[in-house]
Amino acid sequence: KDKLTCRYKEEKAVIKVKSWGIAEKNEEKIKALLVEKGPLSGAVNALPLAFYSGGIFDPWFDFLCPSSVNHAITIVGYGKEDGTEYWIIKNSWGKKWGENGYFRLALGRGLCGIHTFVVGVEGEVIEP
Repeated sequence: KDKLTCRYKEEKAVIKVKSWGIAEKNEEKIKALLVEKGPLSGAVNALPLAFYSGGIFDPWFDFLCPSSVNHAITIVGYGKEDGTEYWIIKNSWGKKWGENGYFRLALGRGLCGIHTFVVGVEGEVIEP
């Protein structure tokens, strides 16, 4: 917009993005990148998550969570419960949704397109 001014203040910045990259569409490689770089930006198909209230989201049929993505999320970790591996994902729908604002998505089948658009960033701390 022409009438808006940028509110960025360089003197208040604490981290500068040095580099970024899109991860391979491979969940094992995404796990390794998560360990190396920390939280990752990603996207999922959020339509089936509207009714999520807790637990590992692991639909019996993959078509119940299509791979066409429509919602940005943050992948913050992964785990395993009762033999099922899962992603730990931070959502933007507030703490009253899901598991205190997070959800767990079964890992390994590319459910909801979790593997299709994952971005990692390398930052550099800026000295004040």
